[in-house]
Amino acid sequence: MTFHTPHQPLLSGGCNLRDLGGHETISGDRVRKGVIFRSGVLSYLTPSDYCCLARAQIQTIVDLRRPDEIEAEPTNWPGPVKMVNLPPDEAVMATQRSGAWMRAKDAEGAQAIMRDTYGTMHEWLSAPLRAIFQSVVDLELALLFHCSAGKDRTGFCAAMVLGLVGVGTDTILRDYAFTDEAVDLEAFAATHRNSRLGISDNAHEVSEIPADVRAVLMKADPSYLRVAIEAVNERYGSIEGYVRDRLGLSAEQIDAERYQLLDD
Repeated sequence: MTFHTPHQPLLSGGCNLRDLGGHETISGDRVRKGVIFRSGVLSYLTPSDYCCLARAQIQTIVDLRRPDEIEAEPTNWPGPVKMVNLPPDEAVMATQRSGAWMRAKDAEGAQAIMRDTYGTMHEWLSAPLRAIFQSVVDLELALLFHCSAGKDRTGFCAAMVLGLVGVGTDTILRDYAFTDEAVDLEAFAATHRNSRLGISDNAHEVSEIPADVRAVLMKADPSYLRVAIEAVNERYGSIEGYVRDRLGLSAEQIDAERYQLLDD
């Protein structure tokens, strides 16, 4: 199956913003273009960027970030748009803010932390992911969902969206890995004063993280997302089982997801 290179608008202040459409499913259908987008932080979009994005007619933005991240890098989307933010519970947010990766002594330790984090994403990202699916059912499209780097939290949600409509795991992993081509996250953090890309906090700059650890955290390593997908399959049998049993979507709603997100 040929990999479809994601469409990425040319944006001077964008961070990993791209269309999820165009990918082929196992059955030969294709995900509709211009309906659902993924991204990193939106705070640095310029007026010309917004003009470029106007034709996408974004109606809904699901922000996967914590409140402290939103405060540090707010989204100032022009015009009417529905903003949705359903952060995880306080215990999870406290763990994220503590920055376990700051305690990683080397690349191997950082990789173990990333695998552990991805293995639990299906639990603490269930509420915002359900909001994404509900917006599709309610025709609140086009929709954009994002976190800080547009890699980890966004990558998991993108995997669940693509998997539910029938895109194969290999394609999902390649879409995830495309982040390394779509954006130089280290350069982005260096040129945007408030940007911490979800891996640091107000007390620690990204640049303070050891170089080998930082390289692990910045990379879109498909092995991390594979851990997340395997955790879903082990617990719920499939991505559809996860969406049905954990997120609470009915069979009719799942059919509606596929109808809205796949080409006729």
